[in-house]
Amino acid sequence: MEDSFGGMFKLTNVNYSVWKSKMRDVLVCKDLWLSVQYDKTKLGKIDALTWQVLHMKETTYIRCFIDMGLYNFNEETNANVLWMKIWVMFENKNAVNRVSAFRKIVRLRYQDGASMAEHLNAFKGLINQTTSLEVPLADKVLALLLLGSLPDNWETLVVSLGNGGPHGKQLSLEMVKSSLLNEEVCRNDRESIFNHKVLVTEGDSYKGRARQRSPQNRD
Repeated sequence: MEDSFGGMFKLTNVNYSVWKSKMRDVLVCKDLWLSVQYDKTKLGKIDALTWQVLHMKETTYIRCFIDMGLYNFNEETNANVLWMKIWVMFENKNAVNRVSAFRKIVRLRYQDGASMAEHLNAFKGLINQTTSLEVPLADKVLALLLLGSLPDNWETLVVSLGNGGPHGKQLSLEMVKSSLLNEEVCRNDRESIFNHKVLVTEGDSYKGRARQRSPQNRD
């Protein structure tokens, strides 16, 4: 689901840091941020019904942009509490969340045929999550983790980059990203050429069989 206002997107397991900033901006522009930022006692004279309606509007709007696969927040009617629950789920700086975030990075796997750009975006989202949890990872470690997400048939590229990359350059995350995107283009090109050759070969084979079956050839 995407909102017509600012292209708001749904919260998933890998995009919290980006979602949080975007969601806050949209709520502010829609005048729905008050119930998250303040409690009723700090807003002066505001009647209970108006305050309740504001919370209902904001909780409903936030839930529209939470993926159904995440924890069910349907029963929450207080916008501040809902926001804090989301914070606890993704940003609470404790050992369990840190281990969970790191496991997601280690377990991330690229599937052949999938978009490499989407895979890199998912990887970036997980890295942003570890950053928000104050789990700093060196650039070279991130590069190795990204290489580790590739399947076995990418081993040649993995070994090449792991040994220093093109022209002996020091391994870096940006180098790996660029190499993976280039490799995807090369593989797609090779696959297109192979499919074309198969079609040509099959076509020539069909023509040959057709000539052999013709009456003139039988005579």
